Amino acid sequence: MIDVLSDGLLEDHLRCPSKSYLRVQGRLGQATAYSNLCAKLDARHRTNAFHWLKTQFAAAGVKSLEGSRLDHLDADAAFILDAVAGAEGLETHFHGLQRVPGESKLGAFYYQPLRAHRNRQPNSVIRLLLAFDALLLGHLQGLLPEYGILICGPAFKLIRVHLSDCRLTAYDSIQNPQQKCLIHLIRDMNEDMTANPFDAELRGIAQAFASVMRPIIETVDRYGLTKSRLQKHKAAAMRFVGKVIGSSVSSEAAKKYQRRIDKYSNRLFTFLDYDGVTWNNNNAEHAIKAFARYRRLADGRFTIKSLNDYLTILSVFQTCEHRGERVLKFLTTGRTALTFSESVMQGGMLTH
Repeated sequence: MIDVLSDGLLEDHLRCPSKSYLRVQGRLGQATAYSNLCAKLDARHRTNAFHWLKTQFAAAGVKSLEGSRLDHLDADAAFILDAVAGAEGLETHFHGLQRVPGESKLGAFYYQPLRAHRNRQPNSVIRLLLAFDALLLGHLQGLLPEYGILICGPAFKLIRVHLSDCRLTAYDSIQNPQQKCLIHLIRDMNEDMTANPFDAELRGIAQAFASVMRPIIETVDRYGLTKSRLQKHKAAAMRFVGKVIGSSVSSEAAKKYQRRIDKYSNRLFTFLDYDGVTWNNNNAEHAIKAFARYRRLADGRFTIKSLNDYLTILSVFQTCEHRGERVLKFLTTGRTALTFSESVMQGGMLTH
């Protein structure tokens, strides 16, 4: 049984959860010719990227550990390449670390992670691996870096990645239509407006969002959460999303909301397309709290089968609760599905 979460195990999970489960059990299986080829191509690109970095930044100082253990971080080199490190039950193979100015427990500098990526454009897997490197790096230097660097494609294009955009939430991995809780977005906007009262770009985004939401809320107050009444606001909502994403903004606060709206553009106004889906509730978040309590009590003592059985029962209990139906009554009727009324969400919708 593996007791350390490594970048390799995380990558296996992101690409194939079954493969990562087998690895945790110590059952690695037989590698395919395709996976072997990909591994060779990735290793070749890393080697070429390391050589390119050494050539480009030789004057600044480049230190390569050639896959050995990184014992401590110091200011001897601007770049540290090909090093393995671990902390707090995490372990990763750093492709590279770049020293940047800033206060940390190391002194007046800290490091941000670099990763080589064979393809020209980064995908979600490589971004999350970069964020994993940053998480471990935060334990080593007492400061979580805000940015990381990806070295992409044969031309070694440097892409700066904002690491807060790389977080993977449980909801994001579910393919059902989803509705983000707009109360959270409104709250965050109000807080940032208070902290940045002279930021005209942020104020413009907030005012545009308010002008879209105001008539929507009036419609909900008058007619309820009905698709037929709410569809008339869809065009204005999509114009808002398109305008924010397509705008050129310079302030950090405005950029943060531009990234957020871009990332969740298809989940902000889903409630306009369904009957009974709330825009200001956390149904899924509240429903999953029961599992969070169960995990604290039973962590390490359940199997895949028992966990699946528990989640099936939990889904029935939570669905009955949100439908206003008694669990025991449903279980004794012999029915295998819960019916949806006009006043509740349809289509497997998640609101969070």
